[in-house]
Amino acid sequence: MKKTFKKLMAALLAVALLCAMAVPAFAASAKDQPHSFTAYQIFSGTNNSTDASDTALGNIQWGDGVNAQAFLTALKADGTIGADFNGIESSDAACARKVAAVVAEKYNDNSVKATIFARIAYANKASSSATGSGSVNIENAGYYLFVDTTAFDASATDSVFGLALLKVAKNNSTVTPTVKAAQPTVTKTVYDNNDGDQKGFSDTNAEFGKSADHAINESFQFKLTAVIPANNNFGAYKQYKVIFHDSMSEGITFESLESVKITSNGTTTDVTDSVAKTITDGTAGATEWTLTIDDIKTAVPGIDLTNGATVEVIYNAHLNEKAYVNTANGPTTNKNTVYLEYSNNPNADFETSTGKTPEEAVYVFTYQITNTKYKNDVNDDNKLAGAKFRLYSDKDCTNEVKLYQGTDGFYYPITSGKTPVEMVSDANGAFNIKGLDAGVYYLHETVTPDGFNTCDDIKIVISASHTRTGDQSSHVVLDNSENMANNVINKTGATLPSTGGIGTTLFYVI
Repeated sequence: MKKTFKKLMAALLAVALLCAMAVPAFAASAKDQPHSFTAYQIFSGTNNSTDASDTALGNIQWGDGVNAQAFLTALKADGTIGADFNGIESSDAACARKVAAVVAEKYNDNSVKATIFARIAYANKASSSATGSGSVNIENAGYYLFVDTTAFDASATDSVFGLALLKVAKNNSTVTPTVKAAQPTVTKTVYDNNDGDQKGFSDTNAEFGKSADHAINESFQFKLTAVIPANNNFGAYKQYKVIFHDSMSEGITFESLESVKITSNGTTTDVTDSVAKTITDGTAGATEWTLTIDDIKTAVPGIDLTNGATVEVIYNAHLNEKAYVNTANGPTTNKNTVYLEYSNNPNADFETSTGKTPEEAVYVFTYQITNTKYKNDVNDDNKLAGAKFRLYSDKDCTNEVKLYQGTDGFYYPITSGKTPVEMVSDANGAFNIKGLDAGVYYLHETVTPDGFNTCDDIKIVISASHTRTGDQSSHVVLDNSENMANNVINKTGATLPSTGGIGTTLFYVI
């Protein structure tokens, strides 16, 4: 029996389940926070050896840290390990010894069965034997369940409970559990079509990056990527739930969900039709929405989370008329954020304990062209109304950038349900364009007021470079742009001399 329980110790040294409840929010990371533990005696026994490697336990009885009868009933009822305990009755004086023998002889280190045994022990735990921060002092020898009971700060991120250990402890010994908690991460990127010569601050050269330029009303995509790292801890979860919490500023409009895919071990599964999506209005005009996968383990049958997984969400959106437009160097308020809420307690049957990742942000820029029409020279008294213009994306002025006029008087890139119009300078000579993507444009006068000469086409260049600071804020530099603010001048036509005389009158008569 002594040899048998050496095997027990080796097999279950790192069997884990998470414990306690915590719902942290945003602030400092909890990754490096010291963990506290509570010990529950599953089996009592004797071990007075001075040999540190001797973990044998003799004279096994039920410990006071478990409700023995309920524990045995739950073990026998489990669909996976129940058959291993057939024939063992709680009335048997050797009940505890027989249960221990099953565990020692049949359950291997980090095995699924050992994990289930530990989870059921946690569900039927009774009075605690000892507590400690970092380590626990054990007075009486026995087989203990060491449970992580860390009190995470309510504002902490990355809070995951460490794995509890099933471990034989000697009389008057100190046990220091090893915390091997693993947290998922989330990143957010935005698609940039890279027209013009703008340069984003993407982490790679891919089309999805941390910033983008887009025209108002132009559809584009955001990508959310949650990564569950490969780690044996995830095998202990009975259910693994993730919730994406996404928030868009008032200048961004959600359109539709494009796809939701889970990839693990090189296999990708599309779960778009099985996820739950909820959209709500947020604060200060923002739009908030969540996307929930109740259980990755059932969403992808047969998935082994110990090998890790990636959840990719792509959705469609566009900038609207409330979007912030840049006319010069500076930041933007067109900000989009996400954080991931995730299961952080493998002992819980449902989402009774969750953690949160730090928030991720991306930024979307759009630009304004300011135009003022004058007659002869730039003077407040010379502003000219009634001139008409169209905008083109090519020098030959054949590819029109169609615009509509908003209720605020600005011209915007066309969207469905709107009728394209020519731009007309108003009483103040203004015809301003809001919400253009970076690129090259040509302003062409189509109707010139009587008595004035048509002006030459104006080439407009919006050249944008994005910069990023450590706190994820974003700025745009437009130093290489051309003609983003234009004084468009029409010169008066030539007044030709006249000789006058009766001859002219007779000519018209004839």
